[in-house]
Formats: sequence, C-alpha cells, structure tokens
Amino acid sequence: MESLRKNLIGLLLLAFVLPMSILAQEKVEIHPLLGDSITYEEAYKYYLFRDIGKLDFDYAQVYKKSDVYSLHFYGDSAFSIPMDSMQLKQYVANVELINQYELSASQTNDINVKSDSLIVKSIDLHLMNDEQKKKMIKDARLYQMKKLNADEQGLHGTQREDYINYTGGAVWSPKKKK
Repeated sequence: MESLRKNLIGLLLLAFVLPMSILAQEKVEIHPLLGDSITYEEAYKYYLFRDIGKLDFDYAQVYKKSDVYSLHFYGDSAFSIPMDSMQLKQYVANVELINQYELSASQTNDINVKSDSLIVKSIDLHLMNDEQKKKMIKDARLYQMKKLNADEQGLHGTQREDYINYTGGAVWSPKKKK
C-alpha cells in the first residue's frame, strides 16, 4: 500500500512538473511541411530520429530553451532526450531532400504519362496482324503486373521504373487451353 501511494505521488508530481518544464521552453518547427508535431509516419517517411534507435511513439516535438534543444516523444509513455543543433539541421535537410525528390518524381511521372498516352494514340491497330496484337496485349499485362508489384513493394522513383522496365521473367502467364 505504501509503495502504491509513493507511485501515485510520483505520478502526480510528474504530471505537474513535466508540463511546467515544457511551458518554460519554446516549440521549434523542424519544417513547415511537418508543423510543430511530427507523427511516427512522418518521422519514418523523412528519416527522422533514425540515429536514436527504435522508438515507439505517436508524435514528437522539438523544444528549445536558451540554446539547448530537446526532443520530446509522446505515446504510451512520454520521454525526452537532448538534441544538438547539428541533429536539427540534419533533420531539416532530410525533409528538404525527400520533399524535392518527391516533387521531381511527380513531375517526371506526369511527363511519362503524357508521352505514354501519345505513343498509345499513335498506334494503328488495323495495321497490326493478330500475332502483333497478342504480343502487345501480353506486354501490356506484363507491364501492369510489374507496376502493381512495384507499388506493393513500396518502390518509388527510379527504383520503381527500373523494376518495371528491367525485371526479367514472366509475372503473368495465361492459362493454356486444353
């Protein structure tokens, strides 16, 4: 009973002390894309906090008091760790690089879609023989299956295109008639 009372008093003190210490600090926004709270998914996407090790949290926030930074994690439990300004700069660089990569990849994909549609429009099916039509259908199905597999594997950008264009072997094979 005595240990339960001590634990309860400790939790109450922690509940009052932690917010007071956080109020004395100012929140730091790592990047405008993230805001002042970073979810676990955002941290994973932008390669944040990988140098810290495996973490289980719902969201994180960066605080600054004087020239000292600290990283606070919230989830099933709350904890904080000190952080230096170089780590913060690295996190900002990660967000910038990945954001630029995604922007350039989306622009490249738009261009590819436009050029692919132009190529498809230029094919005259009436000039093709049956064998050529069957091959085109088979190649289109193979392409779509590789594209689906690349999406399921989470491949993006050049890795996705390389997988689709240079992976050998049949992904789809029609059932033979008996």
